[in-house]
Amino acid sequence: MPGSPEMPAPVPDVLPEPLPVLAGIPGLFQAHAEDRLGAALMAHEMEPSMVEQVQAYAVRVAMEKHMGPGVAWMGVSLDGQRVGMRDTVGVMWDFAVGEAFSSSAHEHLNQAMVHAQGKAPAVPGVSKQSAGPAMQMASGGSAGGSSGAEGGAT
Repeated sequence: MPGSPEMPAPVPDVLPEPLPVLAGIPGLFQAHAEDRLGAALMAHEMEPSMVEQVQAYAVRVAMEKHMGPGVAWMGVSLDGQRVGMRDTVGVMWDFAVGEAFSSSAHEHLNQAMVHAQGKAPAVPGVSKQSAGPAMQMASGGSAGGSSGAEGGAT
């Protein structure tokens, strides 16, 4: 009889959809997030689905901030409340872990891919053209060239 004390509750037939494995620079950030953040977040007694959300959000932030061309470091604060990351160029960003819970891990990865493909600006009000020289510098290219941008430290 369903609902009797000796019968366990039915198990849903639907398993959570696995997260996609991203390619290119987003994939590098995704692999690093899984490698570097997973154990640290689990040590703070975070559920596996929440760990996935934080890892996916780290990828999203990296793509929104145009970090790249690769990740040099990712880590979790001692209190487990913040995640910090640094790319191979030396650019650093951090975010509050709680920000990751605003959307699902799938949504974070989808948004990361949108930003990686250049379909949305990283900062509202900043055009892709003005972000171009910085992206060229981050990938090892020159900020000058045909764009007419002046090189130099900021």
